[in-house]
Amino acid sequence: MIHHDQEQDLAGIAVVIPKLRLWSATRKLHIESELSNAKDVLPPHHLATGGEIRLVSPDRLKWRATARKALERILKQYGTRSAAGDIVPLDQVDALKAELKALEQKIKADIDDFADNLEAYLREWRVANPEWAHLLQNGAVDVRKRCEFSWVIFRPAPIEGEDGQETLAAMARTAAQSVATEVAQAAQEAWAKGLKGRDKIQPASVNPIRRIATKLRSFAMVDPILSTAASRIAGVLAQLPATGPVSGAQLTALQAAVLWLTSSDRILDNEEAVEAEQPMQPSLMPSLPLTTPTRAGAGKPSKPAEAPPSDLAKNRPARDRKVPWTAPPVAAF
Repeated sequence: MIHHDQEQDLAGIAVVIPKLRLWSATRKLHIESELSNAKDVLPPHHLATGGEIRLVSPDRLKWRATARKALERILKQYGTRSAAGDIVPLDQVDALKAELKALEQKIKADIDDFADNLEAYLREWRVANPEWAHLLQNGAVDVRKRCEFSWVIFRPAPIEGEDGQETLAAMARTAAQSVATEVAQAAQEAWAKGLKGRDKIQPASVNPIRRIATKLRSFAMVDPILSTAASRIAGVLAQLPATGPVSGAQLTALQAAVLWLTSSDRILDNEEAVEAEQPMQPSLMPSLPLTTPTRAGAGKPSKPAEAPPSDLAKNRPARDRKVPWTAPPVAAF
């Protein structure tokens, strides 16, 4: 549901379309001519697949996967996917461009290194596969011309008429839903890797949650529901110490807030908070037992009990309830 004027919402966003093309280090395998004398013997799968034959060792191509993953991480950190491209809030464009330029330099260096050593890599692969060396020949290849990394960033504008406005509305709806889905996935990962079953965490475990909060805040112009989630997690983060480990009541509140974010439905299905223009009361968040009992004399500190995400929807408030914001609960230990 979009609660703002869509054109006003999208006035605060940009769209980025990246292009990453990297040479596959393969060539087409002409079966009829090149394998006419091979009868039923075909190159092994690690050499040929899908009508293509690999010319260098996969170990020499790991930089390609690294580049793609780095680009995916950057786009996911600053934006969200849509049919038109990756949507990025305007206030994040400069930071995004800086990251893309740094990645461009890294990719260029990897391409140069691969191109400079290509002949050695080709020989290495032929030596490793002598039976098929005659198929691993390749003409001169200008690797640099077969690789490209570029991007274009623009601001969307509607065409005249109802169709144009509906296009903006659809883009806004897609952005809000995509952000909620990505935030839920990030929250699930943060919970599993840094919060589950912990009675103390280090600042490094909080960093992914701060990135979640930044993304929610940046996309808050798209839908007030995202503002609700953003203010909710921001309020909890504001109570954490600037340095040092997090434990006790502060950790419990953080665990509860992150667990709440593990469902995109909860992020988007919060109409009563939107109507009141305030986040849902933390006391209505899924209950999280503060400690698990320990035996007398065990000498071990108590740990927060695990609460699987599937248990979080039990205490969802009724639709007609107006719920004011209160400070996150403080647990007594």
